[in-house]
Amino acid sequence: SVVRFSLYPGVSMETLTHHHWKQAMIAQIMLKTEAEYGNPQHLRPEKILGVAFTHDLSEIIGTDTNYHVKNKDQLSKVANKRKDLASHNQAVAGLRPEWRAHFPAPPDVNDEFPETERKFWEACEQVGYCLFLLEEIGLGNICDQHLVGFYNDVKDDHIPRLIGVGDQFISACEMLTLEILPKFTRLRSKVKAAEKRIATANG
Repeated sequence: SVVRFSLYPGVSMETLTHHHWKQAMIAQIMLKTEAEYGNPQHLRPEKILGVAFTHDLSEIIGTDTNYHVKNKDQLSKVANKRKDLASHNQAVAGLRPEWRAHFPAPPDVNDEFPETERKFWEACEQVGYCLFLLEEIGLGNICDQHLVGFYNDVKDDHIPRLIGVGDQFISACEMLTLEILPKFTRLRSKVKAAEKRIATANG
């Protein structure tokens, strides 16, 4: 199975299959929450779950790109969207034509998905980013600089994005409240200790 690339030494290695499985679990939990509230945004669970299990197939052809690198500006977003879509299409090109419809490119690069589902998928990915970064902080295998950087990334980027869609998706609000914020709060003392060590080392 394809091993995903990481820019950060010490980060837990994961295969593409493992990554897809984790993201599919997040999507399934969030879709279940939306269903419990009557699915107010009219999401299509079968489409979103189908994507969750295959959303990074493009990495079979290319490589994983750091989140901030591919989103640093509009030009980077457009270029990486084209690259990921082309790589996904190449990855499924060997399938029978009638099967390819079951493996669509993910909503963030596929304009065939409605805007509401694209926003929901982004919320699923933001939850995934938060949980991954917080897990790595808890494991403590990364250097202090990256530990603090991961924590601030969750605080300054991913949590605000989830708050921004909380009114639209109750599942994003619940994941933030029940899963992400408790972990974030518990890790604060560990991050403060890392900040202190960095300050001491810098004199």
